[in-house]
Amino acid sequence: MKKMLHIHTILAFALLLMLSPTSAFAYGNSIFLGGTSSNYSTSPIQYVQGARATITTPSTFPYAISGQMSTVWVAVVNSSNGALAQMGFASEPSVTSVNPHYFFVVVNPANPPGSQYSEITGLTGPSTSSTQTFSVVKESGTWKGYRSGSTVFFAGTSVTISPNSTQYYNETYDDSPVWFGTSSSKLKFANVQYWDGSASASDTSKWIWKKPNIPSSNFINEGTGTSIDTSSWSSDSTWYSWRY
Repeated sequence: MKKMLHIHTILAFALLLMLSPTSAFAYGNSIFLGGTSSNYSTSPIQYVQGARATITTPSTFPYAISGQMSTVWVAVVNSSNGALAQMGFASEPSVTSVNPHYFFVVVNPANPPGSQYSEITGLTGPSTSSTQTFSVVKESGTWKGYRSGSTVFFAGTSVTISPNSTQYYNETYDDSPVWFGTSSSKLKFANVQYWDGSASASDTSKWIWKKPNIPSSNFINEGTGTSIDTSSWSSDSTWYSWRY
């Protein structure tokens, strides 16, 4: 199982690598707290065409200084070449003073570095103790990012991804860990789902979202002093994460 790093600069794209739970990322050595689905088929059809989760923020946000970052996101990922589409929010002072801010990233490292990298950074972000649904979906051949209560966050891109898995994480650098959530006010992922392109037989406008297969071995906790509670995963597709 592999995971991808959220990157804010095109120059950093050249350093983009696939991650395993035990390997280090060459740029910033990111560490992860969350889950990755099992791989799905891409033949004869592309099985994964969307990912979403309803995320509730904690009552306080982490304080990051320049050079630090912490992101929370959902993504569709090609585990073979690292291509991804990713939607979420981030605290990263080197990018913007908006803490946190929404972002949407599409990248395909199978192409020459930087040639297929696109990021949109929002001018606003979620409030503390708020709940929103973040989604990445493919519509008419275009990858788009959504957040609840808003129109499409990013108009979309036709970058080829061919994803075979979905991912749901809080991510930070391991040199100075900054995490969303504390023991008294945790980060919550709920209604964790993926879309395989199916729709209601009676109403094709109604997409049928499904619970992804995330075995216990695919829940990752790489932080120091961090925890992830997946006791509700089997019953209601929910987990909580925090530090201390």
